[in-house]
Amino acid sequence: MPPKREATHSDRAAGLLKRLRATSARPETAARMHASPADDVALPLPRLIHALHTIGGVSVVDAMAIVRALAHAKRNTRGQLRRISAPELEEIGARCTGTTRDRVVQVLHTLGASDDAAGLSEAEREGRQNKLREDVKLRREWGNARSVPGALEDEGSLDFHAVVDADALRGRHVVVNRSPVLTAWCVVVLQSLGFSTHEALSIAQCYVSTTAEARARSLGRQQQRDAHVVSANQPHVDFMGVKIPVICLKNGRYRGMHSGEVVPPTRAFDYLRRSMFQMLPQVMGALTLLANSYVDASGNAEALHAAAYELYTEFRPETHGEWGKRGTLYLDVILGLRREAPTHPRDDKSAPQTHDAPPAPEASTDAPSADPSATARDACRPRPERPTPAT
Repeated sequence: MPPKREATHSDRAAGLLKRLRATSARPETAARMHASPADDVALPLPRLIHALHTIGGVSVVDAMAIVRALAHAKRNTRGQLRRISAPELEEIGARCTGTTRDRVVQVLHTLGASDDAAGLSEAEREGRQNKLREDVKLRREWGNARSVPGALEDEGSLDFHAVVDADALRGRHVVVNRSPVLTAWCVVVLQSLGFSTHEALSIAQCYVSTTAEARARSLGRQQQRDAHVVSANQPHVDFMGVKIPVICLKNGRYRGMHSGEVVPPTRAFDYLRRSMFQMLPQVMGALTLLANSYVDASGNAEALHAAAYELYTEFRPETHGEWGKRGTLYLDVILGLRREAPTHPRDDKSAPQTHDAPPAPEASTDAPSADPSATARDACRPRPERPTPAT
């Protein structure tokens, strides 16, 4: 066997060039060679969920499942998101098919290609700007309460400017789903019970969220879980058969709590404005006239609280049982449910019931199971200005 010839400098250079050309022919290896250190940075999971929901149009529940699968498979870095494919999503168990899967892949590619891993992509910035422009448009006639320090604690900053002229309300209607209608009605009833506008908005949002979740579970639209039980030591308000946990602020005002979170009044206020736009003053005015007809001369709102849910079932939009469907809310129907004032308002118990008065509320499959009349008595006695939450 001839002795092995020692490799020269040119031989070693040729060998390195040959290996480099062979390596460049493989896309995966080439991508790794040109990858930057930022490609190994994992994107925050909340940002992935937010992007899939706001940009890709995926529900929050599905977005959480997709992100959970990505994190479990360790595919949530910028470089991996930029190269991910639809078959790969199916392989790791991400729940998305068809056009939804294509949108998810596009959003993930956009996040992976973003220059700033901790910032927002161009699509996210555009979505946020559109939302800000919409918010400015909605606040044009109402004023920007958040721009003034301390304005959120000013009762005038969340004024509905309710139109209480019955003649101006006749023949008006608005197309809306049931949730904002129930929210508006709860606010009016709570105000009649003595709560301030801020308190009524916060507690009303908690009530609507609690009942909506219970309804969704009964229809199988939400996963069954243990119902939240209010502790005996937790301050709460009994409103239309539901116990709403509350917390007292330093200024003595109350705020409702839902799922362990203090609910700000602006959440319900902005929700109502987005849902009804310029018709909100008319809707709140009609609901106020209806509520006032059930409050006696001394300000006692027990009759209103007892009949509140029954009245809501009479004027709410007709959706034929379809979840989230929009219907027409007729203000004439609301005005027609008003109760005529008795001849002697201070002797309400002895006064005969008028012909137009609605019947006593009966048990309904949709209504809360507790007795609302008992909760109204408990809510209205402690304070003349505002009911004191039970402890």
